[in-house]
Amino acid sequence: MTTAQSRVAVATAALLGCGMLISASPAFAADVTFERLQHPEPQNWLMNHRDFGSHRYSPLAIIDKS
Repeated sequence: MTTAQSRVAVATAALLGCGMLISASPAFAADVTFERLQHPEPQNWLMNHRDFGSHRYSPLAIIDKS
């Protein structure tokens, strides 16, 4: 394989890898919508500080495995 062919192979692999990452990324973020961020379910923390008010506590009275 020549140097030019090797560069083309590396570039092609890089483009395919980037394409796979880009196509997979929306699948992870698809479940969290702006509506859910505004009105989150009590059992789910969808952002770093639980809500837009940056409340860093849980409203649950008891936290256990169940």
